[in-house]
Amino acid sequence: MKYQREKQPPSCLTSIFGFAFVIFWALVCIYPAFWHVMTDDPCYRRYGIWRVSSFTVGAVSVAFYDLYHRYLYPVHNAVIRSRADLLRQMTKAQLKSDQKDGFDMTALAYAARYGLKSELEILLANGASPDLITWNDMTATMHALDKGHYKIALYLVENGADASIANLNGKSAIHLAAQMNQDQIIAKVAENPANLTKLDVPDIKGLTPLDYAINKNSFRAIMQLAASGAECQFSTTPKTDEISVFLSNWQKSGEKPFTMSVSAESEGGYYSTVISDKIPAELPENVKPETFRNRGH
Repeated sequence: MKYQREKQPPSCLTSIFGFAFVIFWALVCIYPAFWHVMTDDPCYRRYGIWRVSSFTVGAVSVAFYDLYHRYLYPVHNAVIRSRADLLRQMTKAQLKSDQKDGFDMTALAYAARYGLKSELEILLANGASPDLITWNDMTATMHALDKGHYKIALYLVENGADASIANLNGKSAIHLAAQMNQDQIIAKVAENPANLTKLDVPDIKGLTPLDYAINKNSFRAIMQLAASGAECQFSTTPKTDEISVFLSNWQKSGEKPFTMSVSAESEGGYYSTVISDKIPAELPENVKPETFRNRGH
């Protein structure tokens, strides 16, 4: 019988080198790429060690902190690195492509999420779609709103983005715009008569854009919804006298669209205190504010 030498288990040194390699690969390639999705803007290239890498690694050299996008998704890479000059060198077919990376993001979604106007304009001009559902079940417009890039969101809507596309929870960019007091976006959506019914579409919990606006005391958004022809239907309790009075007058008028003059302070959304027990003159004498609030619609 031939003697078989027993296999030796891997040495401790080999295991250490293997573990170190995995950690190095994760830090240098995987984590930075993932950070692109999670950060608000391209600050990743200006933060700590990544800031150093942005100085030492140029467009010609290998961008070791993002090999993933650089070689597999050049359009995404150009957007993520805020390189509009690289985008202008690419073909229309490349820029029009709505290819998603491993994070379920399109190049346009990255541009919206990071607030990159120049890169966004190039992609839209070449036919990239702003309406695809991407990471976290969001459109490009929703990414822009989520990160506070309101002008970018408005620009997308002005250039044909559908703000009514909803995620699995039924929340759309219209809900977000109402919640964030972005009356200009609501007004732009309402310019198309075909969109008027979309102003009243509820989410999976039955909350309309008006509910979102009421919940955050977004007075300008509430007034714009009324002026745009939305229905005065809500289930959220108003938190201020000013909003209660406005909603009461809106309901009683029965007008679509509805407008009412209010003080500059109310319009600016400066009031955030809980509604008082004092009955506003505009409400019926026998109706207290809390009665109106609890009625809901």
